[in-house]
Amino acid sequence: MYPEEVRAEAVEAVRLGFSLAEAAELVGCSKSTVGAWVLAAGAGRPGRGGAVHLPYDTKVGLVARYKAGERAADLGRGAGVTGCAVTNWARRLREEGVLSLMAGDEIRAAAPEPAGPPSELEGLRRRCGELELENAILRGTVDILKKTPAPTPRT
Repeated sequence: MYPEEVRAEAVEAVRLGFSLAEAAELVGCSKSTVGAWVLAAGAGRPGRGGAVHLPYDTKVGLVARYKAGERAADLGRGAGVTGCAVTNWARRLREEGVLSLMAGDEIRAAAPEPAGPPSELEGLRRRCGELELENAILRGTVDILKKTPAPTPRT
């Protein structure tokens, strides 16, 4: 079995913010063994509190610092979340895009106001302008009127 000093060192490392894997590597044993020692010491598992919801800007800032080389565990501890949360946000941002880090109210706040539907006349004018038909229709109407004489009243 492992000496008491090794157990104490692993438990203290977890209390200081090391992950179970990091503490296990530090003392030279398995992650599950360190987890059992931490539970036996009454230290609980690190970062197992209630859900913490951070704003989008904070998440993106943490991910940028993580990509710049800072440890996820240190960043997470400073923000009140786990290091796994920071690495998960980095993965989601890379694979799924920015909307995956936003809450519903943040998405609604960032979305532009929907424009009202155009009136029927505005829609027709816009469509004619798009198809460049306005002048062609006017020219065609004028040509038809020039060629067709007005009916003369019969007496």
